[in-house]
Amino acid sequence: MPERARRRSFTAKYKLEVLAAYDAAPGGEKGVILHREGLYSEQEKRQLEQDLAKARFVVDVQAKLHALLETISESADTEPKSTP
Repeated sequence: MPERARRRSFTAKYKLEVLAAYDAAPGGEKGVILHREGLYSEQEKRQLEQDLAKARFVVDVQAKLHALLETISESADTEPKSTP
């Protein structure tokens, strides 16, 4: 039977060292530090970026739909109504 996974804990000193290294790293190397320390995986990052792109797409579509519905509503309010 596999051993149950244990939650990792980090000392304050370790956290400060990692944060200092992260802050000092150039933009393209920040992920390398996090990966080296095992704080996230590259696959997880890719999945989160894909989820974010989907969410942005949905928000964009919703904004366009809202604008279209407002236009339709405004044109319906200004059109003369025919009387029988």
